Amino acid sequence: MADRSAVASPRPLLVVLALNYDEFRRWCRESGLSTEDRDVVYTNAPDRLHGISNAKVIRCPRWHQHHRAGDFDRQARRIEQRSR
Repeated sequence: MADRSAVASPRPLLVVLALNYDEFRRWCRESGLSTEDRDVVYTNAPDRLHGISNAKVIRCPRWHQHHRAGDFDRQARRIEQRSR
């Protein structure tokens, strides 16, 4: 019987906060990641961050221009703290 304690925990999500999908695609291309990777998630709407507990949050360079950037940043900090 396999030792259950040896089972690896699921990989954390990489949540990318971007102004739009084009910026997300550009960021993925420049970072060597794929937009098709299930562990890389794009969002520009705060309600999509609810329920995420194991994540690393990346803010794209133009993120500060988003009209809800402050709300997102507060939620992103909470997610990052839970993920530690």
